[in-house]
Amino acid sequence: MEAFAHAVPALVICELLSVPYADRKRFQRQVLTIFDQSRCGGEGRGL
Repeated sequence: MEAFAHAVPALVICELLSVPYADRKRFQRQVLTIFDQSRCGGEGRGL
C-alpha cells in the first residue's frame, strides 16, 4: 500500500512538471529519498 501511496502522487507530479517518461523512475526514487523518514529520525526532510 505504501508503494502505491508514493507512486501515484509522484506520477501525477511528473505529468504536471512534464518530466520525460524515461526519467520518471529516477524522479520517484529521489522523492522517496527526500521523504524517507527512517533516515532522519522519523521526521522527514521536507522541502
